[in-house]
Amino acid sequence: MKKYMLLTVVAIACGLLAAAGGCKTKLPAGDVDINRHFAVEIATLKDPNLSTSSLEKYNAACIIAENVDFSYLRDIPSMEAIFGEKDAVSGSFEGKDYVLYTYKFMNKSIQFRFSIEGVTIINASVKKTE
Repeated sequence: MKKYMLLTVVAIACGLLAAAGGCKTKLPAGDVDINRHFAVEIATLKDPNLSTSSLEKYNAACIIAENVDFSYLRDIPSMEAIFGEKDAVSGSFEGKDYVLYTYKFMNKSIQFRFSIEGVTIINASVKKTE
């Protein structure tokens, strides 16, 4: 009986480990692996010949948003390593500077908003509308 109980406990532990291993975690922005894992998407976002309202840029932005955690992003060079300079819209609202990257396709959009202070990113948010 103890043998079956031990086997059951081991099977449950293995099942929990497999389930936890299947959970998808986001890479922190600024991680060196982002350039390797998402090279195609980053190249698409940086392509100056594509419009921000193209399906290609919208899909690339969605993949980046689903897989990258921007709460870890702290500097502008790391932000510029992912997004194209042509797509950036910067401004100031209530005394705070920001940079926006908005990608649209038909009635869908995804927006990356970075609040900045000097060369430091103090807040990042991603907003997706369907």
